[in-house]
Amino acid sequence: MIAIIQVGPQARADRYTYLPLIGLYLLATWGTMALIGAAVSIITGPIAITYFQTSTWRNSETMWHQTLADTSRNQIAENSLGKALVKEHRLDEAATHFRKALDIHPDYPEANTNLADVLCLEGRWRDAVDHYETALCSAPNYAMAHNNLRIALAVIGNTDEAIVQFREALRINANYADAHPNLARCLVQIGRREDAVGELTQALRLRPDDARVKDRLRELGVGK
Repeated sequence: MIAIIQVGPQARADRYTYLPLIGLYLLATWGTMALIGAAVSIITGPIAITYFQTSTWRNSETMWHQTLADTSRNQIAENSLGKALVKEHRLDEAATHFRKALDIHPDYPEANTNLADVLCLEGRWRDAVDHYETALCSAPNYAMAHNNLRIALAVIGNTDEAIVQFREALRINANYADAHPNLARCLVQIGRREDAVGELTQALRLRPDDARVKDRLRELGVGK
């Protein structure tokens, strides 16, 4: 059977191995089943974790809610959750989270600006000015805060200060397209039509397809 003594003309024969190998086959089969069981156990864990994480990362709101549940005094998560809620037009909830961020870090520029933006949407322009100015105290080169502060100042009638703020935003970032039409609006209010046209022209240079700027230029008698 093990070919120590040759039987027949063949040097060896597979048929003689069938019976002795039954045990090895059983061992290999049981070993494979054990490996499969271990593999299933290993795979099942990550699948369950992935399922849980997928529900957590379903959208920005659920992600930041989970982040806040897993951390404490996290102003970045509070601010980010507020931004996600603004996109869903849930302004009161968003403002609550911006305020929580500011309770943790009162000088947080982005949270101050985001809260001010919400106040503007609610028509509370004077309150918004305070938060924009606080943001700029800690981040003087924050162009968005400068631009939005100018808008708020223009709305409450402080046109001269709004113009100063618009020019400061453009000094910080000359390619900040939104600042040009906003500055132009203020210049029109004080009768500086030609300067307004210049600002709108600059805005159009930065964004050639901006229909609102083109319409504004036509209102001022420039273009077709």
